[in-house]
Parts: sequence; structure tokens; C-alpha cells
Amino acid sequence: FDEIGAARHPGRLGSTGLGAALPESRVVTPAKADYFARRLRAKWRNAPGHRLLEVGCGEGFLCESFAALGFETFGVDERPGAIDRAMDRAAARGLDIEHHLEGDLARLPFPDAFFDAVVVPELERLADPPAALAEAARLARPGGMILYGGVTRSLASLLTYPIFLGQH
Repeated sequence: FDEIGAARHPGRLGSTGLGAALPESRVVTPAKADYFARRLRAKWRNAPGHRLLEVGCGEGFLCESFAALGFETFGVDERPGAIDRAMDRAAARGLDIEHHLEGDLARLPFPDAFFDAVVVPELERLADPPAALAEAARLARPGGMILYGGVTRSLASLLTYPIFLGQH
């Protein structure tokens, strides 16, 4: 669900309140944060004890929302500056979030089935979206959850969206 979907279907999103705390940005919107939070809460009413990974976490805005829900939160990104800012933001807010700098988001250094949930908020922005989804499937435990977002009105989404329709 992107900003356009949120504008077209405002009644479908509801509000968890988490999105209101996020700064408006091109990638992470309050509507997207609320959507992910609602999906996670529907599966796990009680987040503590569950591990969550955000792939492509950038400066960590969504990681902060997931940590606020009580998830043991991990974030990975391939941009050193973004990871540095994410770690600074988490420390300033007293949040215990593990951030990792990784050069290849399709081959992460975690064991199989390590996470209860894997979130990829902007799938089409990754270098190899199908490989990233395969990695998410490897990292999610059986019965876990993989959430991905995107499908914005960008050229990358127009090129990758039909690939995912064919694989699901």
C-alpha cells in the first residue's frame, strides 16, 4: 500500500497511531507504517518475544515503530550513512535496535528461520527483488510473516511488479 492507495482508500487503513510519529518522506509514510503495524498486530497481539527484520531500513524510521510495538528489531541496509543515522536515532530514543551494514541484501548473515517477521518496505528499490524475497523466505520461520511494500509509480515498480504477479 503506497501513498496513492492510502489516498484512494482512506477507510481501509485505520490508524495504529504509529504512522503519526513518522516524518513524512518519499519512502516511509505514516500510512505504510500503520499498514505494517496492523498486519503484525493481527498476527501477534503481543509482540515481545518475537524477532523482526527490516530489509532496506534506511535511517530506521520503521524499525523504531516496530521496536515501539515490542518486537526485538533488526535493521539492515547497504548504505553506511543511513545505518549510521539509524543507530544514532535509536540510541537517542533509547531503543534497542540492532542495525547492520550489509553489501548484499539478498544474502544476509542470519541463520535460517531466525525471524518471526521479515519486512521489506520498498521491494522495487532493491538491486534484485526476487532474490531479496527468496532471502526473506529463508529467514522467516515456518508460520512467520513476510511483509513487503512498494509498487509505487516509479519505473522500477512498473518493471518489477509483473514479475511478482507471475511468482505468487
